[in-house]
Amino acid sequence: SGQPAWAKNLNARIHAAVQDPGAFQHAFLSNLSKSLFLLMPLFAAMLQLLYIRRKPYFVDHLVLSLHHHVLSFLVVLALLGLAALPGEDWGTLPALALLVLPPLHLAASLRRIHGQGWAKSLLKAGMISFAYGFTVALTLLGLLVLSLPKV
Repeated sequence: SGQPAWAKNLNARIHAAVQDPGAFQHAFLSNLSKSLFLLMPLFAAMLQLLYIRRKPYFVDHLVLSLHHHVLSFLVVLALLGLAALPGEDWGTLPALALLVLPPLHLAASLRRIHGQGWAKSLLKAGMISFAYGFTVALTLLGLLVLSLPKV
């Protein structure tokens, strides 16, 4: 009873989503696909800022962003496939190897595009992966709230 109005509203929206999970899932997936059109250029812009002194073309980072997202989606599909296999812990090592693949690919791509050494490329790939991961997490949280039905 002592909850603020926004908390009561959020609880009511969550309760409505539990009552009709299909509508919530449809709204979330619809919003997710739209957000990817914003996230890919945002990733390219983050790369552009990271390499601002080198004056690269934005389109190069946009193409790298597309490749990085495709690889990340393939990793997610492979992880889902591993999770669907029978047994419990045999997929832990392959899953860890798969999770390391996108940052390593990004570092190798940055090294090739900008001609820097492995150390700088790995450091910058780690920095951009952390910052972008935080951005994606905030985006997903926002999408969850936006996808809740209105009451």
